[in-house]
Amino acid sequence: MAMANNWAIVVGINQYKFLPQAPLKFAAADALAMRSFLCEEAGFKPNQVLLCGDGGEEFSRDATRSTLRDILLHDVQKAQKADNL
Repeated sequence: MAMANNWAIVVGINQYKFLPQAPLKFAAADALAMRSFLCEEAGFKPNQVLLCGDGGEEFSRDATRSTLRDILLHDVQKAQKADNL
C-alpha cells in the first residue's frame, strides 16, 4: 500500500481589493511562515504546499477567486485517494 501524501493550500492576503481601507499587516508573512513550517517541520513536500497571496514573488499565485477555484478543480486532483488535504 502506498503511503499517503499531505497537501495544503496556504493563502495570505494583506490587501483585499474590496477593502482597501483595512489592509492587514501580517497575513502574507504568516502564510510564508506556515509554508516553511509545513515543509521543514511537518514533512510536506514543497510542491504539495500551494501558496497563494499578494506578498510578492515568494507567492506562486495571486490569491484571487479564479485562482483558488482553479487550484481546487485542477491542482488538488493530483492528490491520490489516500492523500490528505
